[in-house]
This record gives sequence, C-alpha cells and structure tokens, in this order.
Amino acid sequence: MAKPDLRKLYVDSDGRTVQLAGTGPELMALIRPIERQILKRIGGLFKANTPLDFTDPGIGWRVVGNSVGIENEIDLFLNVKIYRNGHLLTVNDRFSPDFDFSFIEKNKVAFIFSVRTSEVLQIVKNFRD
Repeated sequence: MAKPDLRKLYVDSDGRTVQLAGTGPELMALIRPIERQILKRIGGLFKANTPLDFTDPGIGWRVVGNSVGIENEIDLFLNVKIYRNGHLLTVNDRFSPDFDFSFIEKNKVAFIFSVRTSEVLQIVKNFRD
C-alpha cells in the first residue's frame, strides 16, 4: 500500500472518519481512503426529480472538494453516503417505498425533494478493497 497523505481523511474498520497521526503498518491495515464533496445551493430552488451530476453540478452550486465519482448503482449502494444539511439520506433500493434519492446514471442522482438556497449536500465515498 502506498504511503498515505496525512492531510486527507480516512475511514477506519468501524466506519469512523479519522485523520492520520502516523503511518505504522498496524494503522495502515485498518484504514481506507475516502473522498468528500460538498455542494451548497446558492442559486435558487433546485427542483425535485431533476438529475444532479456531481462531476458538473452546473450554475447555482458552490462546490468544495473534489468530485466524487459514482460508477454505477452497486458503487452507490456499497460505497457512497449522501447527507442533506447533516442528515443521512436513503437511496432507492427498489424494494422500499421510503427513500430520498435515486441513481440515474453514472455520477447522477435525483432527489425526491427540492433543494433550496443555502441547503448543503455532502457526498462521501468510502473506498473498499
């Protein structure tokens, strides 16, 4: 495994976010890197059921962090968590009637609610082996 960047956040084996203080082999066995992207709505209402592309959200969004790529539905289900104003959202798994967003295509999801000005979306991807 390559030497980690101590400025980045990682996820330990219990799913907690950690920042590294060292790089010993014991520590390296317990961590996986994560990517995080924050989108703040600054341009008025983003209507429900409108596809949002994380790689190019378009006008009306302030973006912090690198784009989090979502390859497919399996990648989304296993590796990605999306938060709205700090609350974890649920993905449409096609079995439950209760969900907050659905996978549309690579890097795109659609929310069942409108995103208002000043609301914040955070996308966190946890890389698995």
